[in-house]
Amino acid sequence: MSPNWEELAQTLDQLIAADDNWESPMDGPAAGDKISRPLKSKMGYKAEYTLNCTPSELTEVVTDVTRRGEWDTFCAQIETLQKEPQVIYYCTHAQFMASAREEVMWVGSVDRNNATYVLGTSCTDEKYPVKGKGVKMSTKVAGHVIFPDTAGCRVIQVLDTDPGGMLPGSITRRVATEKVPKMIQNLRRIVDGKSGSNE
Repeated sequence: MSPNWEELAQTLDQLIAADDNWESPMDGPAAGDKISRPLKSKMGYKAEYTLNCTPSELTEVVTDVTRRGEWDTFCAQIETLQKEPQVIYYCTHAQFMASAREEVMWVGSVDRNNATYVLGTSCTDEKYPVKGKGVKMSTKVAGHVIFPDTAGCRVIQVLDTDPGGMLPGSITRRVATEKVPKMIQNLRRIVDGKSGSNE
């Protein structure tokens, strides 16, 4: 059974608002961008930034599986397994000495509180096993909260996942200092009509 998207959006709101779960934010790639590392989650981040596009334009980009590799710096492989409700297979790049991570996820969206929530969470349906290309991870909640803004749209992007084992601190730091800033830059290039890169 697919998730209750309203409940998952509430879970994401609670995670965003939980100040005791986040380190003090660091600056992102542009003025006003903020990126926070988690204090309690095994792996994740919270990124806050604005983009020069409408909420619907950004929603179209981040929900298009065929374009995921243009902006998602973690994504090595993605595949749609079921269209309605949507189920995807997702595999990350290996990170230095850490193996690739993989999982099957439910993905969906809901409009609430004057924002669009694009959401993902792990799918444990036995019809859709992982492919054995990496360590199996488990995502509690991930997604974009996209608000209208005078600049175009304001985004809060969050990941809260268990990577399936402990990762070196150097890798979790690199997520916040390199991978997430590059992801934001890629999305800016896309909405400005330029090509992104997941390198």
